[in-house]
Amino acid sequence: MDSEDVTIRLHKDSYTVDAVFHFFNTGETTTELVGFPKRGSGNEFSFHTGDFIRFETWVDGEKAQFSEEREPFCGVRKFLSRIFSNRVQDYRWLVKQVTFPGHSTTTTSVHYEAPYHKSDGRCAFYIYGTGSYWKDSIGKAVFTIDGTDVVEAPNIMVTCPPNLAITRKQISANALRYELTDFKPESQAVLTVCFDPIFIRRPSHSRL
Repeated sequence: MDSEDVTIRLHKDSYTVDAVFHFFNTGETTTELVGFPKRGSGNEFSFHTGDFIRFETWVDGEKAQFSEEREPFCGVRKFLSRIFSNRVQDYRWLVKQVTFPGHSTTTTSVHYEAPYHKSDGRCAFYIYGTGSYWKDSIGKAVFTIDGTDVVEAPNIMVTCPPNLAITRKQISANALRYELTDFKPESQAVLTVCFDPIFIRRPSHSRL
């Protein structure tokens, strides 16, 4: 993967993600199944699958069809997690077929909206560890968190691995940016973005 550019926009009751991925195929033309993760978590009494409010994806600007597939052996993993922990996780993929022309660049993108996880404030999640499945390291990754609609940057709490945390930069009153180059993430790497509802900006009303 040459690069990825991910923008997470925070709204009052949901968040949206726009992610663009650039791949360069150093070999001959090949067609592969490419998946985007859909995860669920909780305990055996309150399990919730992370459904998207909407999800769309494109390949080189053309809208692509996708299907939802379970990860192999997810049933075994779910069973074992229930034995050794009260936490239960569900692993699924939104899968599309992509043809990568030989010695050429292919660009894919996704846009989705998802509800917040509200156990602690409002939390958004982006799983970027799936980038570890691609050949070699990722050339460059940029993650932008935009709270313009609801919250100022100092009130946005981001949890991520240290190598990403040290690149934190406030780029405006309401936005943060994280950037990495030439890296290979851990397979379970997640960017977690939270804010407390008490910091939601109230719309101002002008007096006439």
